Amino acid sequence: APALALDERAQSATPRGPFRDEVREAASVFGWMARALKRREERLLAQMRLSDVLAGTLDVHRLAAAALREVVTHIGAEVGAIYLRDADTAALHRLASFGLNGVPPGAADGIPRQAAADRRTYVVRDIPPDTPFTVKLGLDAVPPRCVAASPMITRGEVLGVLVLGSVRDLPDAAVDFAQHAAAVIAVGLDNAGAHARIRELVRELQVKNEELQAQNEEVQRQNEELQAQSEELQAQSEELHAQGEELQQQNEELQGQSDRLHAQRADLEQRNRELARAERQKNDFLAILSHELRNPLAAIVTSLHLVDGQADAGVARRAWEVIRRQTNQLARIVDDLLDMTRISVGKIDLQRRPVDISPIVEGAVESARVALRARGHELIVKPAPEPIVVEADPARLEQVLGNLLDNAAKYTEPGGRIIVTVAREDEAAVIRVRDTGIGIEPDMLPQVFEMFSQADGSLARTRGGLGLGLSLVRKLVELHGGRVEARSDGPGRGSEFVVRLPAGGALLPPEPEPAPLPATGRLRILIIEDNADIAEPLAVLLARWGHEVRAERNPHRGLRAALTPPPFDLVLLDIGLPELDGYAVARQLRQDLGTRTRLVAFTGYGGPEDRQRAREAGFDELITKPLEIDVLEQLLARLSPATEG
Repeated sequence: APALALDERAQSATPRGPFRDEVREAASVFGWMARALKRREERLLAQMRLSDVLAGTLDVHRLAAAALREVVTHIGAEVGAIYLRDADTAALHRLASFGLNGVPPGAADGIPRQAAADRRTYVVRDIPPDTPFTVKLGLDAVPPRCVAASPMITRGEVLGVLVLGSVRDLPDAAVDFAQHAAAVIAVGLDNAGAHARIRELVRELQVKNEELQAQNEEVQRQNEELQAQSEELQAQSEELHAQGEELQQQNEELQGQSDRLHAQRADLEQRNRELARAERQKNDFLAILSHELRNPLAAIVTSLHLVDGQADAGVARRAWEVIRRQTNQLARIVDDLLDMTRISVGKIDLQRRPVDISPIVEGAVESARVALRARGHELIVKPAPEPIVVEADPARLEQVLGNLLDNAAKYTEPGGRIIVTVAREDEAAVIRVRDTGIGIEPDMLPQVFEMFSQADGSLARTRGGLGLGLSLVRKLVELHGGRVEARSDGPGRGSEFVVRLPAGGALLPPEPEPAPLPATGRLRILIIEDNADIAEPLAVLLARWGHEVRAERNPHRGLRAALTPPPFDLVLLDIGLPELDGYAVARQLRQDLGTRTRLVAFTGYGGPEDRQRAREAGFDELITKPLEIDVLEQLLARLSPATEG
């Protein structure tokens, strides 16, 4: 039955015959997409509410209780608990609970303790009510049907465990949300604990200051008494003089202690200011991220409503173009966030080799040309007269230029001009991107490469974006041993960004292309993907294109299917599979099948280091989620050239 059923009036208005079946099929696909987007929107809203809860209080107990209530409510569980781990004994003590009225708090054992020890999530499903064993969760009065325990890890340490129980089976999406929530709650609890420790230090300093003040007053009183005694007892002046010197030394020591305490207090106040600034930056970033995610989602949801039941093919096509464009925008936001995360933790791996810079510039220009033409910009490219060799990662260098072109297009009014110049200056390769846009205020020039910095800081945010593009540019250029600078003569006078990279080296011979598959228009394709919402529509699409398709959600069944004759021409393989990841499946297939079957990684991780790891595991190519139809078409065109005649 179709996922989206039409009512009688819609059926009477629907054309009959084959076209009616196509309409139903389109409605089914659009219905699935609407539900998937609805689930994604609900998750994003739940994550935002959880972030609001964590930002709303610094009290550990209130924070834990509110966060737990939010998680339990979102995933539809009946009970839940948050346990804190004792750093000395490793025992887990209950900090907050939901749905456990009457259950005495105690140390957790069993699955929560195992999740903390192994630093991984455990899920126990289908627990029968008459099972001969008990699951020791500290929840003795609750017989759950399904139990999930996720460790709360922050700064490399296990802070505690988030435990959820339900009389129904928890879906994978709920477990995934629980894992995300455990990580976020760990950060919130860690911040709250740090804040409590700082307040205790401040209180102790205040007490010490008061004690020192009392001691100073006592010393002053003693000095006055000694002065009176010296006037009355002249004969004892030498002894009193010695006592005075001793007291003076004590006073100096006390003054030194007071100075050190003042310095410590000043240091703590500075740390408080830094924490407050970090909190403001976090809140600003969350606000920007919410804005940037809600805009594409709003456009997608509106377009889906427009397409639903729409008979006008032109309107439906324009709505579909909006959905595709906004989905690509969401993917780019996620990519920028992942790149900044990799760079900030030092986990980005550049695949540097000697390359001619001109083809890289041409590739970036071609990728941006459609968007620039859509905005009515004139693009002028001035290539170098001869090859310029640099030691660089081609994909990351193209990303640098792409971000600069996107920035120029974003801040240039329609009909403007963008000029890209490539030249060699002394021992450096120099790329200049000049535009006739809105320009940059002089006081903004030093800040344009900072994270979340934008020339348009108003609430309108007409330019869009997270403010990460130029920050990524600077970090990637610096990782290549180069530098980048921004120039502008002021508002309304355009801007110029100049990238300088060390030049030199000899080009390596090109890598050989893999041999094409036999010329046939129909392929046997195997999809191994545990997410049914991804696998099923992809299988339908490939079958519609005339291919023989099989989909498996379990990696072990997928491996057996791939090794069962006749062989498949192409295997689309997800990386993040349960029990056995995609890299292990690929290595096994390469060992048993050799190179006769093409392996394509299908994953949400698309960085250069991910592509390198995929090649090492035996994959021929890697395509990223969300799937772009034109990328899939190009892949199949390369692997399956059409026969003639």
